[in-house]
Amino acid sequence: MRIGVVSDVHGNAVALQEVLIALEDLAVDEVVCLGDVVGYGPHPGLCVDRVKAACSLTVAGNHDRAVAGPAILTRFNPVAAEALRWTAERVGDGEAAWLGSLPEEAAHHGGVLCCHGAPGAPNQYIDTPAEAAAALGRSPQPLALCGHTHVPAAMVLHPGGRGSDDWHPWPEGEPLEIRPEARVLLNPGSVGQPRDGDPRAAYAVLDLEAGAATRYRIEYDIESTQKAMARAGLPTSLIDRLANGR
Repeated sequence: MRIGVVSDVHGNAVALQEVLIALEDLAVDEVVCLGDVVGYGPHPGLCVDRVKAACSLTVAGNHDRAVAGPAILTRFNPVAAEALRWTAERVGDGEAAWLGSLPEEAAHHGGVLCCHGAPGAPNQYIDTPAEAAAALGRSPQPLALCGHTHVPAAMVLHPGGRGSDDWHPWPEGEPLEIRPEARVLLNPGSVGQPRDGDPRAAYAVLDLEAGAATRYRIEYDIESTQKAMARAGLPTSLIDRLANGR
């Protein structure tokens, strides 16, 4: 089974469309989404529709929960909260209800845990090797997928703990070997707002039969998204950061 993995779309339908086309070309069997379908970007309703249609499993991100339940907007910085208020005013009741129905984490039928922040901690950012190793220790599945940081990264722990000092991107386009006895944590990076210095949309493919994961990047029309954000009156800082991937 070949699973496409996307995360942190953040209302960027232009980037999402390029990624979904690329995954179709890669002949994946299905696609899972690790949350934050909306927030920041100018196309929240369209992204909800496309994720619902394309993904067999979607978990909730913190931005998704905020749009579904605006009472938690106080937990966000002022720029993110402004974008979320704009988003909440533009999604329909059905779209908001769908976002609110998403689980915080879920086990894919292929034996993979899907979450947004970390296993058992949906709002946690995993930034360090120690945090990644602790997250893997909490995961009920040996293979876990997470997003939230907008930075692609991987950790592979073999019996005996080897690899616990590694939490970094694996080379783009090169399969990362996943042995049956290993415990693995993967973050594909962000589709709609990368923050690793590369503005291209990020995604991954997990091949369960081959025992490998491969991360990818693809260019999209950033200027088109920026113009749509400007027309919507979204914060300038969110517009500018798309061009430098920060």
